Amino acid sequence: MHMLKLEPEGLAAVYQQHLLRDFPPIEQKPLPLLLELCQAGRYCGYGFYEGRQLLGYAFFALPSHQRDILLDYLAVVPQLRNQGLGSQFLAMIVTELGDRYRALLLEVEDPAYGEDEADQELRRRRIGFYLRNGMELRGLKCFVQDGYFLIMARCLFGPIGDREIQASLTDIYTAFFGLEHLPEKVAFGEKA
Repeated sequence: MHMLKLEPEGLAAVYQQHLLRDFPPIEQKPLPLLLELCQAGRYCGYGFYEGRQLLGYAFFALPSHQRDILLDYLAVVPQLRNQGLGSQFLAMIVTELGDRYRALLLEVEDPAYGEDEADQELRRRRIGFYLRNGMELRGLKCFVQDGYFLIMARCLFGPIGDREIQASLTDIYTAFFGLEHLPEKVAFGEKA
């Protein structure tokens, strides 16, 4: 198995053939925005392959200072899920990107805001997956667009504080939503 950086055309193909199926519409960022950020060096994608067969993918957003990296999407193709590939992908990500970035960041849906007990349990299982794979929950909560998230991080080299994480995420969210829409789309802490 190998990890391959996707060119913009490859990222677009994975988005259209896989991401639109793998993630709910509320979580799907517009493809033109992602391609624009790719061209600016602020977004990238990787595919995980066995030979030429796509096993899964990961998309990342970068703040302008490019010291940290946000895991925006991670998915295993449906027919290969629950076989340990997600853990292997995360290990490959850390190996591949670990010497380039200070921290790997991610947002996980806050179980407290799950629609029902089944949704809350699914959110807890996702958090458990990331904890088992070296991520740690930080002291940050975030409201983004229409969802409540907990922030997780894995230090790749050197320490990183919650203020630095929040600054990196704010920079990324500004690229996603624009400075004029940031106050209505993003809030750190609890939002009423």
